[in-house]
Amino acid sequence: MKYEVKWIMAKFVEADVEGASDKGPKGKSFSLIAKEIFDRVGFGFGSQQFVNILFFLTGASFLVIGLVNGARVVLGTLISILIERYSKINGVGKKFIGMAGILFGFSFLLIGIAIFLRSIVLFSAALLLGSISIVPYGEFYQKLVKERDRIYYRKLVNYGLIITALSLFIAAYIMDMFPITGTPTEFTILGKVWSFRLYGYIIAFEVTALSFILSGYILSFINIKEKVVLKGNFFQNLTIFFELVKQRASYFLKNKVILILIIAGSLTSIIQTIGNSYYGIFVYTEFKEVGFGGFLNVAMVFLIAVFSSILGSMISKMNSKFYGKFPTLVFGTGLMVMMPLSYYYHPSLITVTVGTILGVVGAAVVGVANGLLTLELVREKERELYFSLYKIFTMIAYIILIPLLAYFTQLFGLSSLFLLLALLLVLVALLYMKEFRAS
Repeated sequence: MKYEVKWIMAKFVEADVEGASDKGPKGKSFSLIAKEIFDRVGFGFGSQQFVNILFFLTGASFLVIGLVNGARVVLGTLISILIERYSKINGVGKKFIGMAGILFGFSFLLIGIAIFLRSIVLFSAALLLGSISIVPYGEFYQKLVKERDRIYYRKLVNYGLIITALSLFIAAYIMDMFPITGTPTEFTILGKVWSFRLYGYIIAFEVTALSFILSGYILSFINIKEKVVLKGNFFQNLTIFFELVKQRASYFLKNKVILILIIAGSLTSIIQTIGNSYYGIFVYTEFKEVGFGGFLNVAMVFLIAVFSSILGSMISKMNSKFYGKFPTLVFGTGLMVMMPLSYYYHPSLITVTVGTILGVVGAAVVGVANGLLTLELVREKERELYFSLYKIFTMIAYIILIPLLAYFTQLFGLSSLFLLLALLLVLVALLYMKEFRAS
């Protein structure tokens, strides 16, 4: 294949952290450790499942919840593409990423205010603001720091799941103890009685906001030297980029295997997004009076599942090696089917937990196998174009299918949606199986 990617005029923005390899775990590395801790705490206290439940309790309909969550993905993907292009021209510095983290933290304060005011509009706006800020904060932070600078806090990242799990459990406990209606509290100072209401979500989101604000603030002070290798016109580069994606789209889409990966991957992503919009709500409402009750049930179900997902990558690599990547994709998708199916078929807290575990493990298996197959099919110099095409295709699919699925949920309820999601995942598995047999 003689085609050369002419638009690649420079490498990604390079970052050189001075003295990290000499100073050991002190100095900058200590700052990175502190940043990682605050991130893990923030993601635990600000769990997306909790946010969806509170959105529902604020008064949002199933339709609105589905639409807003879909819009968050579309907006986040678009911002990712635009900032990626911008970073090619002018770079994305630590201060910009730090400010994004601070903005992400403030979005949780807005969510707390929205719940207190029972404002669905403000809640939706806060969620969209968070989706805009989390992209540069998450994705480009990883690009700003070289691999060698992660040596000193890699162990902490490995244990980060424990920090997030503990934070998630504490947040659930607080929100159950102090429900959305508030708990009357009073104390006496110098003989005067002070009374007020405590709201668990305000406590949880204040911790979340403070964690991300501090994390972003710390990042802005880390000694990182940024080297921008290219200067130019952003809009001209963006126009050329989209033109090249358009030109190469026909090549990628003519490849049957790549086409199946794009279609199946987009459909799987949509199923996960719409499912995750309602899984937590279902567990909270259906099992509020059993088990641990309320938010703690949600926390326990998803904590067990997340820890189980560690097995996913191991299973995927072993299966891909011995059985091939398409059989692994079929196997992983089959596991994913069990999640919505367990929520539909005679649900109990135990069956839902087991189904969630299988679904999360299956998603991990599919993710690793899909990545390995992509690396095998797409040449390195064309992968960026491929992933950009995939993002654009996925955005279009979201814009079409998410409103339909959200409206379906509004009309027929959660159980019917879960059955539909299971059937769609079966369809994805059949796509993979058909290609496997053809090959």
